[in-house]
Amino acid sequence: MADNLISDELRNLLEKKEFVYIATCQDDRPNVAPKFLIKVDKDSLFLADFLNGRTCANLKKNSNVAVSILNIDTLIGYQFLGKAHELKDGEEYEPLIKRLQDREMKFCVERIVAGVSRNNKSENFEVSFPEHFAIFRVDIEEVVIIGPEAKLVRKHRVPVVQSKVTPV
Repeated sequence: MADNLISDELRNLLEKKEFVYIATCQDDRPNVAPKFLIKVDKDSLFLADFLNGRTCANLKKNSNVAVSILNIDTLIGYQFLGKAHELKDGEEYEPLIKRLQDREMKFCVERIVAGVSRNNKSENFEVSFPEHFAIFRVDIEEVVIIGPEAKLVRKHRVPVVQSKVTPV
């Protein structure tokens, strides 16, 4: 996976996250909200979103996004810059619905078990998506690694340049 912006190590970190933070903007009003991470595939993130928030409305006008996570063990932050596209059907969509349901169930079970073991009482152990929701694919164009001393490392998508052969 040397050609991918998302390294294997970063992919493993992402796959342990249930939620990531996505920043969108419409006109001059920024919006940041947690979104359920469904899948990481090559240099794309697949996220689930409720339809009643600002994120969906913003993405209809401006597909540019920033997605952020933090590795709490190393205090290294990661920002993924790219474009988000809503998926509504097709060969990519149906497997994502199944994966969303599986991740949702696993997440709920883990929260219930952890809550009971800590003797916590909560009405919010279960997570359920409403009947209508959106799935977005975020195609990553740049990864910014933010170290604990504010050192920044940027990894960009390198465009493939076709060389022209001039006949002799």
